Amino acid sequence: MSDVFITKINKTEYPQAPFHPNSVFPEFANTDIINSIDHDNEIYSAVRDIFYNLGFDKENFGKSLWNPLKSFVIKGDKILLKPNFVKGNHPLGNEGVLSMITHASIMRPVIDYLLLATGDDCEIIIGDVPLQSSVWEEIITISCAKELVKYYDRENIKLLDMRREMAIFNEENVIVDKIITENRNEADYVVVDLGKDSALSEISEFSNRLEITDYGFGTVPKHHNQNKNEYLIAGEILDADCIINLPKMKTHRKAGITCAMKNLVGINGDKSWIAHHRRGLPKNGGDEFENFHLQTVLRERFWNFIKTKKMGVKFATFLKKGYKTFIWRGKSFEEISMEDNSPHYREGSWQGNDTIWRCIRDLNQILFYADKKGDMKSEKQRKYLCIVDGILSGEKEGPMEHLPKQTGLILGGTNPVEIDFAVAEIMGFDYHLIPSIDKAFSTEKYELIKKKPDEIEIESNCDNCHYQFQTPKGWKNIYNTFKGNS
Repeated sequence: MSDVFITKINKTEYPQAPFHPNSVFPEFANTDIINSIDHDNEIYSAVRDIFYNLGFDKENFGKSLWNPLKSFVIKGDKILLKPNFVKGNHPLGNEGVLSMITHASIMRPVIDYLLLATGDDCEIIIGDVPLQSSVWEEIITISCAKELVKYYDRENIKLLDMRREMAIFNEENVIVDKIITENRNEADYVVVDLGKDSALSEISEFSNRLEITDYGFGTVPKHHNQNKNEYLIAGEILDADCIINLPKMKTHRKAGITCAMKNLVGINGDKSWIAHHRRGLPKNGGDEFENFHLQTVLRERFWNFIKTKKMGVKFATFLKKGYKTFIWRGKSFEEISMEDNSPHYREGSWQGNDTIWRCIRDLNQILFYADKKGDMKSEKQRKYLCIVDGILSGEKEGPMEHLPKQTGLILGGTNPVEIDFAVAEIMGFDYHLIPSIDKAFSTEKYELIKKKPDEIEIESNCDNCHYQFQTPKGWKNIYNTFKGNS
């Protein structure tokens, strides 16, 4: 039985909604769950194969009795599907978006097998906390999640935007004009304070330096300091009996990669409660930049000044337009993305970021060990399954300004560290040099993984599932020794 199973399909295009399977499998023969087939849909059977190779009800595979998720869910369970719904637009258009967010064709087989296991007696929420400025309607339309939920037409299957606040841009789509906080109520969230058990407590002496992109200096230390380390968790997350993580496989400027573990940043309802980096240089307790470079520092301070919007919308719009002109210099997105000296190396976007992995680990521990009230327990509180959408992946300046990479992969597993360990290998990266993975193996009080790296069993249906992903500009030295296929 595999810890992680990787399956490769022949296509890197997503099938048409509502993503019927390419065969009526025996387990669905006596149900009304499947009412049509799509011969071109390889994704459905790929997810099915993952369930089998993870050992789910393996003895009954191929029979009408096969019910792979029967030991994972029971009737009456509340199940939350956590996709990566970060954003609904990209400089490269739809292909860029489809390589950035989880596609609903990955969700269809998961939902069908949940319905099979529970006899339709369950509550399924597809929920995420996208970027504040993202348009939810764009995301659920391009991902086809809206169409999928409409196909089911069941009250127990719904989509949920779990953001506490949303940012609305001005008419010129240049700068944030207002923040809407009426999207959800305070009662929809639970404050979880890890205190001294947070990975951030090790750097509490520098907590006044903690920052997050798009928020003013001093915002994050309100929630992370020497007295507390708190997160605002969507109530649906803690109320769930089972979490099915459906991340995207991409590189990440600040974390190195984003997949199973990083995807849980989307369980926190307000981004201002997350620390991305620490202002300044490492010698002063920061991790914003590797070295002092006057032009870079001035550019970042100017950028932060614009984002505070204290000088008025019209003037801020004028300044930000000038800033964008300075960045793009009349070149295409692809040209800028491929330049080694382009101005993406900012806000902790480099290999020395010593902050974001700490929040990633905290949120994974909360997912497993926080009870419905937000109190941390010694035993895991909910079941977990992960299915990774790697049909179209992202390389270079991920997670939102990446270049699409056609990989045609789907991964499955029951542990987030094992999944990310496998993804690092697929990308050609040394996991030791990606803190969110490497540090997870040394977790003590709220253990994320019991196995050691050399004990993780990774299997696949392909001879070579290794790809040489191009790193973000600040992560040049994380390649493994093997040379993967491109």
